[in-house]
Amino acid sequence: MDMKNEMILRNKMLGYTCPEKVPVTFSFDGLKTEGLSSEFRPTVKSYSSDSAVNVTEITAIAAKGMILTVRETKYADFPVVEWGADMTNFGKSDSEILSDFAISAVLKGSNPMLISGSGDTRNDELFRRFNAKEITEKISISPAFCRGADGASPFMTLNFSEYSVKLGIGWPGKWKMVFEPVSGGVKFTLSQERCYMKIHPGETMRTPNITALFYEGDENKGTNLWRRFFLKHILPVGKNGDKISPIMFLHTHMIGGFAEFEGITTENQLEAIETYIKRGLKPDCWWIDAGWYPCEHRWWNVGDWTPNPEQLPDGFKPISDKLHENGIELLVWFEPERAMAGSKMDFLHPEWCLKAHNNEGEEESVRLLDYSDPECFEFILNLLDAHIKTGGIDIYRQDFNFTPDKYFIENEAEDRIGAMENLHMQALLRLYDELRLRNPGLIIDNCAAGGTRNEMDMMRRSVPMQYTDMHIDSPEKRVFHYYEMFSWIPYFRAHAKQRDTRFPNNRNLDDYSYLCAMAPAITMCLDYFEGEGVFNTARKMLPIWRNAAEYELKGDYYKLTSPDTGWFAVQFHDPTDGSGFIEVIRTEEAEEAHINVRPFILPHTKYVFKNPLTGDIKRGDSTGLDGGFTFYNPKRKGEIWFYTSQKKDII
Repeated sequence: MDMKNEMILRNKMLGYTCPEKVPVTFSFDGLKTEGLSSEFRPTVKSYSSDSAVNVTEITAIAAKGMILTVRETKYADFPVVEWGADMTNFGKSDSEILSDFAISAVLKGSNPMLISGSGDTRNDELFRRFNAKEITEKISISPAFCRGADGASPFMTLNFSEYSVKLGIGWPGKWKMVFEPVSGGVKFTLSQERCYMKIHPGETMRTPNITALFYEGDENKGTNLWRRFFLKHILPVGKNGDKISPIMFLHTHMIGGFAEFEGITTENQLEAIETYIKRGLKPDCWWIDAGWYPCEHRWWNVGDWTPNPEQLPDGFKPISDKLHENGIELLVWFEPERAMAGSKMDFLHPEWCLKAHNNEGEEESVRLLDYSDPECFEFILNLLDAHIKTGGIDIYRQDFNFTPDKYFIENEAEDRIGAMENLHMQALLRLYDELRLRNPGLIIDNCAAGGTRNEMDMMRRSVPMQYTDMHIDSPEKRVFHYYEMFSWIPYFRAHAKQRDTRFPNNRNLDDYSYLCAMAPAITMCLDYFEGEGVFNTARKMLPIWRNAAEYELKGDYYKLTSPDTGWFAVQFHDPTDGSGFIEVIRTEEAEEAHINVRPFILPHTKYVFKNPLTGDIKRGDSTGLDGGFTFYNPKRKGEIWFYTSQKKDII
C-alpha cells in the first residue's frame, strides 16, 4: 500500500516544526499558554526507540519549578503521529493551580465531518458508530464515567474533503475531546475532563495521548491502514517476543453448581484438563475466572487475594504444572483495585481503601484502592508479581467492575481536582508495564466490566479477552460487535456459546455457535463431561476457527453488510498471496432470506473457494465475480468460504 502522500500529509498537518507550534495548552492560575515561545526556554531532542519509531521531546520551564515535556512520536512505516505531555514539579513547594492542560491543534481542511461511537455502554446501544456529523459548532465527547471507553468510544474518524484522519485516545480515565470549527479547518482539544489542581513537589501530571493516522481514499483504506499499524506497533508481544497469536481457551465455568469459578478445586481442575486432552480437545490456555479466593461462594466479595485454602490448598502450582507439562498456558482473574468493606484488605490497610457514598448518603460497600498512594501501589505490584511467579500464571487477567468517579471526587481537595484520578491512572499503566518487565512474555487481559477501558494506552499493554459483558449468550447480537472490534482493536476473544431459551441447560453448541465466534481468540463453552456429539462438533470446528483467526491477524478486513440487515458478512484478505476467507451469517434478526455481498476482488484474477463444512468448491474469475455473491440461508445458518487466487497470466 503506497503511503507516500499520507506521510507528507501527516508531517504537514500535525508533525513537529518548532516549539512555538507544539500542540499543547496549559494554564497556571488562569494564565493560558498555547505552544512554547522562547520565554519558556524550550529545548529539543530526538531519539529512536527502534528502527521505525522516532521520538521528539520538547522540554520547557512552564512555571517556577515546573518542567513541561511534550512528546511527538512518528512512525517511519505508517502515516501516524502521536502527541502527549506531562508536567512535573521539581520545586520544593506546591505549584500554582494547573488547568487547561491539553493536547490541542488545528487540522486544516474543508467540509469537516466527524464519525464517533458509543463505546461499551453495557446495554444494547454498545459499539454503535454514529452517522457522520458536520462540525459547524463545538462538539464535546467524553465517557459517561471514569473509564476510558465507558459510554464513548476513544476511536474516531475525522473526514475532510481533501483527506481523513483516524484518531485514537489513550487514557484509562475520563478524557474530554472537543472539536470546534475554525477558519479553514477544525481545532481539537484533548484533556482529562477534570483538571484544576496544585501539583505537589515530585509529582507528575499528564495529558491523555492522541494517536492520529492520516490517509487519502475510502474508508476501507483507512481501516486497513489502522489495522496494519495496530497489529504491528500496538498489539503487545507474548512469549519469545512474538506478537500474540490466536488462543483457544477452555474452562470449567460454574462447576459444582456455583457461580463463576467459585467451585473450582485442585482435583476437579486436574480432572477436567486431563479429560479434555484425552478427548482430543487440548486448549492453548486454561481459564480461571472470579471466585478462586475466600469469598463464601460470592465471587464479588473481593479483598483477599489468597487461593481458597479449602479448595486450592497448594495454590495454582499443581494446576499450572499439569498445564505446562502439556504445552498449555494458564490465565487467572484478579480485580486488585476493588475491596469490599470488611475484607482482609479493608481491615489491614484502611488508609488505602477510599470510601464513597450513594445518592442517599449511605456508605458504599465497595472500596477503591488508592493507587495514587505509592505504598499501596508497591504492595499491589509485589502481590500480583508473587502470584504470577509462584502460581505459574501466563496470562494475568485484570477486571474493574465499578466506576471510580465518586471515589476520586469525595476524597480530593478543592485545589486538587483531578489529581487523584491522574495519579491513579498513571499508576495503573505503570502496574501493567512493571508486571510485563518482571515477567517477560506475560500477556495481560484487560477487562473492566467488559470493554470500558479499551483505549489506546491500555491496548499497548494488554488485549481485551472480554471486550464486553453484553450478549455473550446471544450470537445474533454479538456478531455485530465484531464490526467495531475488527476495525479498531483487531485482537479480541469471542465465546462459542448460545443459550437456547427453550432448553436452559443446553448450550446448543452447533456449527452456528462456532461460526458466530470467529475471532482471533475463542472460548469453547462445552463442559468436559458432555456427550461425544458436542465434542465432535468442537473438534471439527477447531481447525476452521484457527485458520480464520490466522487470517484475521494478517489480512485486510472488509465489512460486507450493515447490521440493520440482520446478516453478518466479513472478508479477510491476505495481500501477500491473495488468499483469505469470506464469512456470511443469517442471524435470527434477518427477515430477508437472501443477501448479495460484494467482496474485495483483484482484477485479472482467478479464484478457488472452498467451504470446509460441506466440502463444496467453487471457481470463478474477477470478471464473473463483479456482481458479488448471493447467499440463501435459513435463520441461524452461516457459511465460511476460504479462497486462494492466481493471476490469469500465470495459470
